[in-house]
Amino acid sequence: METTQFINKYRLFNRYYADLLSGFDRTLYGDPFTLVEDRVVTAIWNGEPISPIEISNQLNLNKSQLSKILSKLDKQDVIKRTTNPSDKRSMLISLTKSGKKRQSQQVNTVQTGLSRFVATYTEGQLQRVDNAMTVLQHTLTNQHDIQIKRTGIADIGYIADLHARVYTDRGYHAIFQYYVLSALAKYAQSDMDGVSFIATVDGQRAGTVSLVEAEDGYWQVRWFVVDPAYQGHGLGKKLIKTLIDYAKQHQITKMYLWTVSELEAARSIYRRNGFKLIESKQNHEWKDELITEERWNYQD
Repeated sequence: METTQFINKYRLFNRYYADLLSGFDRTLYGDPFTLVEDRVVTAIWNGEPISPIEISNQLNLNKSQLSKILSKLDKQDVIKRTTNPSDKRSMLISLTKSGKKRQSQQVNTVQTGLSRFVATYTEGQLQRVDNAMTVLQHTLTNQHDIQIKRTGIADIGYIADLHARVYTDRGYHAIFQYYVLSALAKYAQSDMDGVSFIATVDGQRAGTVSLVEAEDGYWQVRWFVVDPAYQGHGLGKKLIKTLIDYAKQHQITKMYLWTVSELEAARSIYRRNGFKLIESKQNHEWKDELITEERWNYQD
């Protein structure tokens, strides 16, 4: 996506979300607190005692705006101020007993109102919104929940789909997809005679690798691919490390894999994890241009 296109969509979303919050402010806030006042009271509730500077930094409120809100809350007996023992020149803010009661009332009002709001949506719709909120927050803060999970037959379709998308974008012909699908079908038919791992980022599947029993005591590393949308998170390294750790735990020492020379990032990961190139051959079926298939054997 081009930067300009993203910025335009981002601004449209911001306007939509601002309108949504304005609607909540009109219907769910105001008694006892407006939306911005509630944010301040909640920050105090969660961090008390807390300094005005900490509140300002957390909520991105300027000092003048925050000062007016605190003065109003002080007059309403919602907050109390005490001298900061570590700095006599500054104050710490806490909620009064009355303030805590009012905040509880506000929370109940909002919970009731939001319950009515979400009741109009299906469980599936709410799950998609939940996923989108997680992705948005974690992406913009660059704090992702990355997990590598052992998986099974339920993700066979995902493995096939991810390969189809990634390698079609790389210019691979349909015969390559047939090669992948045939191997996956055989793998499923053999009751998953091996192990597969899926990488997830914020709950979304983002990459895969498998270790399949082959012949003569060897095990083959297969279907290693990372979704381009999630590159930059080290998923490839994590997937291969997880696979190597699994092999060591199960005394699997004879492993190999086939790759193509154009996949430089993958080849670098293989090399750093104990694989060595031992065989190459030309392939003129998978793409318009000639490519080089490579066999790499694991050497602990």
